[in-house]
Amino acid sequence: QWRNCSNLNAILFPNNLGVSTGQMVTMNGYQCPNITTLAFGNFENIGGQFRVYQCPNLSVITFPAAPTNKFTEFRVEQCDILGVLDISQFDATGQIRIQNNFNLTGFLAPTVTGGDSISRFWAQNCDLTGVLNLSSIDVLESSFLIYNNSNLTGITFNSTPHSQPFNTFWAYNCDLTGTLNISMFQNLGGRLRVYGNSNLSSINNPTSSGIFTEYWAYQCGLTGTLDVSNLTGLGGEFEVDRNLNLTGINVPVSSENFTEFYAYSCDLTGTL
Repeated sequence: QWRNCSNLNAILFPNNLGVSTGQMVTMNGYQCPNITTLAFGNFENIGGQFRVYQCPNLSVITFPAAPTNKFTEFRVEQCDILGVLDISQFDATGQIRIQNNFNLTGFLAPTVTGGDSISRFWAQNCDLTGVLNLSSIDVLESSFLIYNNSNLTGITFNSTPHSQPFNTFWAYNCDLTGTLNISMFQNLGGRLRVYGNSNLSSINNPTSSGIFTEYWAYQCGLTGTLDVSNLTGLGGEFEVDRNLNLTGINVPVSSENFTEFYAYSCDLTGTL
């Protein structure tokens, strides 16, 4: 554990470090304003709860190539990670939180299988660029935040359907392009916000009875018909306004009431 170390510049583990038979349980490091580098050499038992945050000059973290442990929580928040953060060699479960790294352009995800899941994936307010590939994560649930990544054009999820509760999906103010496929999240509900993606032309929604309080897909590029007919818990605030090429909406027979239904400044045609 290291924290509030105002004169600490780097932590470097040598490559010839002897490998321990134990497993790291927790690493906490935060509020070290001058640290720039974390290099773990061949420290293969690193894992467990890994928490590094509020280190505004930390730009590089390197991990061993063949770790023997897995992350039960991975948090690198409010730092200055440059380029791509790679933890693809790890297994993981629990939370992944890498938000507020304004120069982070890519993330190589760990493997999450065997009944494990990621309950929080937070990567908002970064500079993720291109397509984020999360297909190595079998189960994402509960909370997914990736908003304010203006160069993010797509997200690839594992296509295997699952029914764990999913109540927050925020991917607004990005550059999602083409189709957003969220059909695998079969208990999606709560708050879905994908507004402000001007090149998002369609959303492949799941079949879900999850209760929605928000479905915000306004000011996108939705084209043709938006099919939400299999969201049988859809209600609350439904906002799909300012989609200039949206010609139709297939609404469900829902158990819920709408408090707002906004579909103005579209191109709705025929009967709604």
